[in-house]
Amino acid sequence: MAYEARLKEVLEALEKSNFDAESKEKIRRALDSYFRERERMLGEIAPLLEPGRTGPCLPAWLARLEDAMKMTHEAFKGVEVGQLWLADIANEEYRFFFHIHFSRAPVQRDKMVKQTENLRTAMKEFENKWQEIKNADQAVDEKLKKVAEEYEQILAHVAGVAAETEKEAREKMASQVLLGTAAVSYLLGAVGIAIRAGIAVLGSKLSEAEARKLEIFALFSREEQVFAVFKETRDIVAEFLEENDYPQIKDAWDDGEDAAEALQSAMNTAGQKSDAAALGEALKDELEDVFSAAEREYKEFANKHQYLFFGPLGASYYQELAEDDTWKQFSENWKKRRADFDELLRERTLEASPDKILEVSLEGFSDDEKTRIYYELREPIRELLQAWNKWKESTDDPNWALESRERLKSTLDKFR
Repeated sequence: MAYEARLKEVLEALEKSNFDAESKEKIRRALDSYFRERERMLGEIAPLLEPGRTGPCLPAWLARLEDAMKMTHEAFKGVEVGQLWLADIANEEYRFFFHIHFSRAPVQRDKMVKQTENLRTAMKEFENKWQEIKNADQAVDEKLKKVAEEYEQILAHVAGVAAETEKEAREKMASQVLLGTAAVSYLLGAVGIAIRAGIAVLGSKLSEAEARKLEIFALFSREEQVFAVFKETRDIVAEFLEENDYPQIKDAWDDGEDAAEALQSAMNTAGQKSDAAALGEALKDELEDVFSAAEREYKEFANKHQYLFFGPLGASYYQELAEDDTWKQFSENWKKRRADFDELLRERTLEASPDKILEVSLEGFSDDEKTRIYYELREPIRELLQAWNKWKESTDDPNWALESRERLKSTLDKFR
């Protein structure tokens, strides 16, 4: 871009002056030399705003314009004629570069570039943060699933043990009665062993199941901490966008264009105004490129993080963190196990009386034998029933995990 209006203006003034031809020629040579340097310097100003330049351009802008102002002081030294006339030209040129020197255009350019760099840096940081959150959540989820599966296996195992205990004890009772044997001691030993073995397993597995429940609750607490980090990160993003969002970038661009346009009105002569207008257009072109680059970065940021770190939480992210289906399935499985428990042992099945044990009639035994059998088996059977009732109580609410998880993900629900 050529900045020739001021040169033309000065040369026209020179032609109208009263200098003789020889003096005019000397002055013209001095002017040509100055305006060639001026043209070069003006041509280097707008590129300082290019978006591809890293870091702020303001220091280079100020240094370049300070050099230009110094140049106006040195430009006409040594010219033997027209000293006062050239001094006026130099003074006007100094003020020309002085107004450019204090333009806010580079300040607004640097603001847009800084916001772009902030967005780029933040995007990487938030992506890394999301990966850390996902990894932490996945690690907790994997442990939760493992413990939940172990809990389910315990429930299934205990149901089988309970059924087998009742069946084995009843079959031993029935076989001895059918044989009509009077070997009461053998019967008591066989049935008692079966019942007490079942009681021992129920007791140990109950402790294991309770430990798994506590472990699941502890893991829910850990996942709650992961959700808290996610919430904190979303808050950080919201705070970040207050200073780096699109309107901020757009405002900087508008202010930069205003500053570029204001150069023309700040100048004193028509030629300087024309050159300043041309420079302003060149600056506006660079500022538009800077804004376009910033806008692309912002849109990329928004596209990547919308519905994740700001705005309503997207369904896919919600499902990824909440995993409703998995825990609904666990809850359904445990509900079925609970139904199995209710079908396995009932109080009537474990009733003991002098005439019937485990629903097997004691007919064929003497009254003394019946009494002995009743009193010796009554307590083990009662203990078996108590152990089983504890199991029923501990599994009374098969939805406890699902309900706990619903409370846990209420943090996520607030983002939807």
